[in-house]
Amino acid sequence: MLSKVCNKIVNQLIENHIIQKNDREIYYFGLYQMISFIFNTITTLVIVSFFNMYIEGLLFCVFYYLLRCYGGGYHSKSVIVCYILSILLIIAVLCITIKIKLSMLFLSIFVASFIFVFLVSPVETSTKKLDVKEKKVYQGKTKVILIVGIIVIVLMLIKDFYQGVISMSLSIIIEAFMQVIGLIDNKCGKQQFKLGG
Repeated sequence: MLSKVCNKIVNQLIENHIIQKNDREIYYFGLYQMISFIFNTITTLVIVSFFNMYIEGLLFCVFYYLLRCYGGGYHSKSVIVCYILSILLIIAVLCITIKIKLSMLFLSIFVASFIFVFLVSPVETSTKKLDVKEKKVYQGKTKVILIVGIIVIVLMLIKDFYQGVISMSLSIIIEAFMQVIGLIDNKCGKQQFKLGG
Protein backbone atom coordinates (compact mmCIF):
# COMPACT_ATOMS: atom_id res chain seq x y z
CA MET A 1 0.00 0.00 0.00
CA LEU A 2 2.67 2.51 1.09
CA SER A 3 4.91 1.31 -1.73
CA LYS A 4 2.16 2.05 -4.29
CA VAL A 5 1.57 5.54 -2.86
CA CYS A 6 5.31 6.35 -2.96
CA ASN A 7 5.61 5.04 -6.52
CA LYS A 8 2.65 7.17 -7.62
CA ILE A 9 4.08 10.34 -6.02
CA VAL A 10 7.56 9.76 -7.47
CA ASN A 11 6.08 9.05 -10.94
CA GLN A 12 4.12 12.33 -10.75
CA LEU A 13 7.29 14.23 -9.79
CA ILE A 14 9.12 12.72 -12.79
CA GLU A 15 6.22 13.44 -15.19
CA ASN A 16 6.10 17.08 -14.01
CA HIS A 17 9.89 17.35 -14.49
CA ILE A 18 10.41 18.18 -10.80
CA ILE A 19 12.94 15.35 -10.41
CA GLN A 20 15.03 13.40 -12.91
CA LYS A 21 14.28 9.79 -13.81
CA ASN A 22 17.83 8.77 -12.78
CA ASP A 23 17.12 9.93 -9.18
CA ARG A 24 13.95 7.84 -8.91
CA GLU A 25 15.30 5.30 -6.37
CA ILE A 26 16.74 7.99 -4.08
CA TYR A 27 13.45 9.93 -3.95
CA TYR A 28 11.40 6.76 -3.55
CA PHE A 29 13.55 5.63 -0.59
CA GLY A 30 13.48 9.08 1.04
CA LEU A 31 9.72 9.44 0.61
CA TYR A 32 9.09 5.90 1.90
CA GLN A 33 11.22 6.54 4.99
CA MET A 34 9.60 9.93 5.67
CA ILE A 35 6.01 8.63 5.41
CA SER A 36 6.89 5.58 7.55
CA PHE A 37 8.45 7.83 10.20
CA ILE A 38 5.44 10.19 10.28
CA PHE A 39 2.99 7.28 10.47
CA ASN A 40 4.99 5.57 13.25
CA THR A 41 5.28 8.84 15.19
CA ILE A 42 1.51 9.48 15.01
CA THR A 43 0.79 5.91 16.13
CA THR A 44 3.24 6.23 19.04
CA LEU A 45 1.68 9.55 20.13
CA VAL A 46 -1.79 7.97 20.09
CA ILE A 47 -0.58 5.06 22.25
CA VAL A 48 1.25 7.25 24.82
CA SER A 49 -1.79 9.57 24.93
CA PHE A 50 -4.05 6.61 25.69
CA PHE A 51 -1.78 5.59 28.59
CA ASN A 52 -1.17 9.24 29.57
CA MET A 53 2.55 8.43 29.82
CA TYR A 54 4.15 11.01 27.52
CA ILE A 55 7.52 11.29 29.30
CA GLU A 56 7.95 7.53 29.82
CA GLY A 57 6.89 6.83 26.23
CA LEU A 58 9.19 9.53 24.82
CA LEU A 59 12.15 8.33 26.92
CA PHE A 60 11.71 4.76 25.76
CA CYS A 61 11.09 5.57 22.07
CA VAL A 62 13.96 8.05 21.65
CA PHE A 63 16.51 5.99 23.56
CA TYR A 64 15.45 2.69 22.00
CA TYR A 65 15.42 4.19 18.49
CA LEU A 66 18.99 5.50 18.92
CA LEU A 67 20.19 2.16 20.29
CA ARG A 68 18.55 0.26 17.42
CA CYS A 69 20.12 2.60 14.84
CA TYR A 70 23.66 2.15 16.09
CA GLY A 71 23.57 -1.03 18.21
CA GLY A 72 21.86 -3.10 15.54
CA GLY A 73 20.28 -6.47 16.18
CA TYR A 74 17.41 -8.37 14.63
CA HIS A 75 15.20 -6.55 12.11
CA SER A 76 12.10 -7.99 10.48
CA LYS A 77 12.26 -8.16 6.68
CA SER A 78 8.57 -7.21 6.45
CA VAL A 79 7.60 -3.55 7.02
CA ILE A 80 4.09 -4.53 8.19
CA VAL A 81 5.43 -7.10 10.68
CA CYS A 82 7.95 -4.51 11.92
CA TYR A 83 5.17 -1.91 12.38
CA ILE A 84 2.88 -4.33 14.26
CA LEU A 85 5.74 -5.52 16.49
CA SER A 86 6.69 -1.89 17.24
CA ILE A 87 3.12 -1.09 18.34
CA LEU A 88 2.94 -4.20 20.52
CA LEU A 89 6.37 -3.40 21.98
CA ILE A 90 5.41 0.15 22.99
CA ILE A 91 2.15 -1.07 24.56
CA ALA A 92 4.02 -3.85 26.43
CA VAL A 93 6.70 -1.43 27.68
CA LEU A 94 4.13 1.05 28.99
CA CYS A 95 2.14 -1.75 30.69
CA ILE A 96 5.31 -3.16 32.29
CA THR A 97 6.39 0.35 33.36
CA ILE A 98 3.09 0.78 35.24
CA LYS A 99 3.10 -2.68 36.87
CA ILE A 100 6.75 -3.44 37.67
CA LYS A 101 8.72 -2.22 40.68
CA LEU A 102 12.47 -1.66 40.82
CA SER A 103 13.95 -4.81 42.34
CA MET A 104 17.33 -6.52 42.55
CA LEU A 105 16.23 -8.96 39.83
CA PHE A 106 15.23 -6.14 37.45
CA LEU A 107 18.45 -4.20 38.17
CA SER A 108 20.54 -7.37 37.64
CA ILE A 109 18.90 -7.96 34.23
CA PHE A 110 19.44 -4.29 33.38
CA VAL A 111 23.15 -4.33 34.35
CA ALA A 112 23.75 -7.58 32.40
CA SER A 113 21.95 -6.11 29.36
CA PHE A 114 23.92 -2.86 29.59
CA ILE A 115 27.26 -4.73 29.68
CA PHE A 116 26.18 -6.99 26.79
CA VAL A 117 25.12 -4.08 24.54
CA PHE A 118 28.24 -2.11 25.49
CA LEU A 119 30.56 -4.98 24.55
CA VAL A 120 28.75 -6.58 21.58
CA SER A 121 27.50 -3.57 19.57
CA PRO A 122 27.03 -3.22 16.69
CA VAL A 123 25.28 -6.40 15.56
CA GLU A 124 24.92 -6.59 11.77
CA THR A 125 21.93 -7.93 9.89
CA SER A 126 21.75 -9.60 6.48
CA THR A 127 20.32 -6.36 5.06
CA LYS A 128 22.75 -4.02 6.84
CA LYS A 129 26.39 -5.09 6.54
CA LEU A 130 29.04 -2.79 7.99
CA ASP A 131 32.65 -2.31 6.99
CA VAL A 132 35.45 -1.98 9.60
CA LYS A 133 35.22 1.84 9.73
CA GLU A 134 31.41 1.81 10.09
CA LYS A 135 31.64 -0.78 12.87
CA LYS A 136 34.03 1.47 14.80
CA VAL A 137 31.78 4.51 14.35
CA TYR A 138 28.61 2.61 15.32
CA GLN A 139 30.36 1.06 18.32
CA GLY A 140 31.51 4.49 19.53
CA LYS A 141 28.07 6.05 19.10
CA THR A 142 26.38 3.15 20.92
CA LYS A 143 28.75 3.57 23.87
CA VAL A 144 28.05 7.33 24.02
CA ILE A 145 24.28 6.68 23.92
CA LEU A 146 24.59 4.11 26.74
CA ILE A 147 26.67 6.47 28.91
CA VAL A 148 24.22 9.34 28.35
CA GLY A 149 21.42 6.89 29.19
CA ILE A 150 23.07 5.92 32.49
CA ILE A 151 23.46 9.61 33.42
CA VAL A 152 19.75 10.25 32.67
CA ILE A 153 18.75 7.13 34.66
CA VAL A 154 20.84 8.26 37.69
CA LEU A 155 19.26 11.74 37.52
CA MET A 156 15.77 10.18 37.43
CA LEU A 157 16.65 7.97 40.41
CA ILE A 158 17.72 11.08 42.35
CA LYS A 159 14.38 12.71 41.45
CA ASP A 160 12.46 9.48 42.39
CA PHE A 161 11.04 9.22 38.86
CA TYR A 162 11.01 5.41 38.91
CA GLN A 163 8.69 4.92 35.93
CA GLY A 164 11.15 6.86 33.78
CA VAL A 165 14.00 4.68 35.08
CA ILE A 166 12.06 1.52 34.21
CA SER A 167 11.08 2.67 30.69
CA MET A 168 14.68 3.66 29.83
CA SER A 169 16.08 0.48 31.40
CA LEU A 170 13.66 -1.56 29.29
CA SER A 171 15.05 0.04 26.12
CA ILE A 172 18.49 -1.39 26.97
CA ILE A 173 17.09 -4.78 28.02
CA ILE A 174 15.05 -5.09 24.79
CA GLU A 175 18.01 -3.95 22.66
CA ALA A 176 20.16 -6.68 24.28
CA PHE A 177 17.42 -9.23 23.49
CA MET A 178 17.25 -8.02 19.85
CA GLN A 179 21.02 -8.31 19.57
CA VAL A 180 20.96 -11.89 20.88
CA ILE A 181 18.27 -12.79 18.30
CA GLY A 182 20.31 -10.97 15.62
CA LEU A 183 23.45 -12.94 16.47
CA ILE A 184 21.51 -16.23 16.38
CA ASP A 185 19.85 -15.24 13.08
CA ASN A 186 23.25 -14.31 11.58
CA LYS A 187 24.77 -17.62 12.69
CA CYS A 188 21.84 -19.66 11.32
CA GLY A 189 21.95 -17.73 8.04
CA LYS A 190 25.67 -18.43 7.60
CA GLN A 191 25.16 -22.15 8.34
CA GLN A 192 22.31 -22.34 5.80
CA PHE A 193 24.54 -20.58 3.26
CA LYS A 194 27.33 -23.13 3.85
CA LEU A 195 24.89 -26.05 3.58
CA GLY A 196 23.34 -24.60 0.42
CA GLY A 197 26.58 -24.28 -1.35
